Amino acid sequence: HLARDHHRRSIVFVGGFTPDEVAHGDRETVAQRYEGYAAVVGPAAAQRIPTDLTPAGAYDAVRRYLADHSAPDGLVVGTYAQAAATLRAVADAGLRIPEDVAVVGYDADAATIYAPLILTTVQQPIDEIARAALSRVLDAAGNPNSPSAPPSPFGVHLSLGETCGCTPERRTSAPVG
Repeated sequence: HLARDHHRRSIVFVGGFTPDEVAHGDRETVAQRYEGYAAVVGPAAAQRIPTDLTPAGAYDAVRRYLADHSAPDGLVVGTYAQAAATLRAVADAGLRIPEDVAVVGYDADAATIYAPLILTTVQQPIDEIARAALSRVLDAAGNPNSPSAPPSPFGVHLSLGETCGCTPERRTSAPVG
């Protein structure tokens, strides 16, 4: 989306996935997200700002990167927890989001529509994943001798926000019901 729709050419991934970088956290998921990013930008153009997957680690790593390098025109942040810290580091460096640096994250929750900028995110169907996982556990408990087939892959979608340069409709009041 950043490359195709917003013509960003210098897109950097924010996140860690090696044992030296990350003591706790979902390194495997971040590594898979990095592989997807690298497949889009190409292995030669792929760059990464390694972090320990904490918000503080992301803030410090992005702040140092922006102090030592030319600012990229796009950032893909490997975890939702690090996205707000990345946005703060970019703003603290005096750069404008999305004008100078566009940002895309993963798995934002509904509360982000009330943030100063709505984060553009790659969304997984968390409710479907949870239902499928619970169903597998309950099915296995009810019939422990039955082999279970591997789950089918779940689709993802891009939830457009303002941090990439799009202008989504902002909700002005909470739903009533």
